[in-house]
Amino acid sequence: MQSKSKKQENFPVGSFIIEKDKREIVFAYYDFARMCDDIADSSKLTKKEKLKQLEEIEDIITGRKTNTGNKKNLRIAKNLYKLMIVNDLKIENAYNLLVAFKQDSEGYKYQIWQELVEYCRYSAAPVGRFLLNLHKEDISLVWNGDIFCAALQIINHLQDIKKDYENLKRIYFPKDLLDEFKIKNKDITAEKESSNFSRFKLRVIENIKGMLIEAEILTRRINSFRLRVEVSTMIYLAKKLTNNLENMDILENPVKLKKIDFLFGFMNGLIKAILKK
Repeated sequence: MQSKSKKQENFPVGSFIIEKDKREIVFAYYDFARMCDDIADSSKLTKKEKLKQLEEIEDIITGRKTNTGNKKNLRIAKNLYKLMIVNDLKIENAYNLLVAFKQDSEGYKYQIWQELVEYCRYSAAPVGRFLLNLHKEDISLVWNGDIFCAALQIINHLQDIKKDYENLKRIYFPKDLLDEFKIKNKDITAEKESSNFSRFKLRVIENIKGMLIEAEILTRRINSFRLRVEVSTMIYLAKKLTNNLENMDILENPVKLKKIDFLFGFMNGLIKAILKK
């Protein structure tokens, strides 16, 4: 699969909203996460090769080794490790991502919703924890940040459900939920949503909406004004994307945000950050 660029992401990545002196490490963190994701999603690498590369990256990002593996991987991982040490940041918020990418490489399948949320604790939550740590925010916000990041991750899983199955033969949603709505592979690859798929989709969206409600506290309690704007903007965009997923046939037409959505998202985020609402 072709790697996404920062501009192709649903949500702002190291945007101008973040303080200029923090953007270098945010970009380094993004590059690290994207590199690992590309390895896990590669159609050219075997499972063994993927796990070998991810383990080599883990050696670098944990400081166990300083010179191992693929040169590009080495450069990106060493750069992030150096920046996180210099900025006195928790290295675990980088290497915890590797737990999820190893699961992706293994082809791990989830049985219940809680297992999917647990996967998000490694695939998405470290990103939120990294940003909170970078901005020296209160540790008590971590739980709400984890929930928010999980919601963003599950939105992406729903948005890409057809593409993930066709390109990677990967379904993130748990077996018990798929069984409840009698979802078969043909329902996921269909040209249009079946009635069963639509009901399944609405259940997932109901769960996402509940998670976004839990995340709202972040817009009131984050101290950094710029981070508060960023998070408020992302919550607006998450709600907009969720609304689009709910009201459109996601198998017939890919659901994407428009430039105007990002503009309104920023304006809304700015107002909410000022009012702490």
